[in-house]
Amino acid sequence: MYQIRVDFVVDKTEHENDPIFRKIQELCNSLKIDVQIRNYDPKRYYEDCEFITRLPAIQIYEKGAHTRTLFPNEKPVYTIREIHEKCEMEYLNNLAKQQIWDEKLKYLKRIFFKKASLKTDLFNSRSML
Repeated sequence: MYQIRVDFVVDKTEHENDPIFRKIQELCNSLKIDVQIRNYDPKRYYEDCEFITRLPAIQIYEKGAHTRTLFPNEKPVYTIREIHEKCEMEYLNNLAKQQIWDEKLKYLKRIFFKKASLKTDLFNSRSML
């Protein structure tokens, strides 16, 4: 399918009981999105150093790459839902393209085998004469 991950970034003294984190966690669990709470670590995470200006922050990753940094006052639940819907539409579009391609291949195989069997039948009928 598609891969989205949400990191709730806090400092060492902050908590998992944050109401924003609970809302994000509930949403991510319902949408089957990986969510974790982690400490702010600019040495380990380039995104923390580059994009976080205050804590807590929400880092969003798509296909393993950082795509967005949000803060609690920026409607993170709405944004996560929007990103999920966009990824789901891309996934369904790619799936539809794959199904169309599979149908085309089946059709071409039928035509190829039909022509091959006609050539064989023609060859057999000539050799009988």
